[in-house]
Amino acid sequence: MRAALDDHRWLCEPAEPAYLAPCYRWALVLDSLQASYRQDADAGRHPNSTEWETTYGQPIPGGTTADQFATVQRWYDAEQRDHHLVYVVAFGARAPTAIETSIGARTTDADWEQRLADALTVFRDCRWPTDYLRPP
Repeated sequence: MRAALDDHRWLCEPAEPAYLAPCYRWALVLDSLQASYRQDADAGRHPNSTEWETTYGQPIPGGTTADQFATVQRWYDAEQRDHHLVYVVAFGARAPTAIETSIGARTTDADWEQRLADALTVFRDCRWPTDYLRPP
């Protein structure tokens, strides 16, 4: 991280799926498939399919990007159903969570989403936390 901050070098791989929590393991593939699908809804299999199948040790069926996107979306949705795991990945297992402490509100507070949004205003174009830090 220091290298990235000091001289703008990033020493890690751009995508490191091995470090994703199980409930998010398909997120990178899903994002790529979605972007490809938006560019060309009739595209054939995604060009990274073989690489993904090797990395994830699982075939990604479908003759088109749209078919693959639908399959991976189902897999992702199924893993998101473990609400406890999704919560622990986002917030941790301690109460109050570090995020709640830093924001000064609990996820159960009526103004949680507003206080979270206020805390994130210092970051430009940083919308993903509001999706992942929703109260259970």
